[in-house]
Order: sequence, then structure tokens, then C-alpha cells
Amino acid sequence: MEERTAPDTEALLSVEEAAAALGRSARTLWILARDHNLPRYRIPAKGKTTLLRWGDVVEAYNRPREVPKKAAA
Repeated sequence: MEERTAPDTEALLSVEEAAAALGRSARTLWILARDHNLPRYRIPAKGKTTLLRWGDVVEAYNRPREVPKKAAA
């Protein structure tokens, strides 16, 4: 079994890299970014690559997600 090492908390990772480090899919990271309003970064030389700060990803992943209440019918 391959052992993963966590990136530095200040490291900027692409969505795919962060997903691999977390052991989840890229889609899960996009949902996490949307639901927890993760700050996203773009570096002009990198084109449209979206970067996430690893510390923000871990914090959002470990934070319980609030489930919206259903409206009374």
C-alpha cells in the first residue's frame, strides 16, 4: 500500500493534486469548494488552472456541512 504524505498547509495545489492528496475525486473537491466557499487562486502564467490552499481544503473537509432544512409542505 502506498503511503501518502500531506502537503504543507500553505502549499497551493491544483484541484486534481488536492483530490489525490485527500484520497477523493476532483468532483468532491469542486463540491467542497462550492459548499464551503473555499478561496480559489489563479496564477496568470498557469492559464485557467485553479489552485487551492491545502490548509483551507483540510479545514473545509473536516468541518461538518450544514444540511438545509426542508420547507414545510
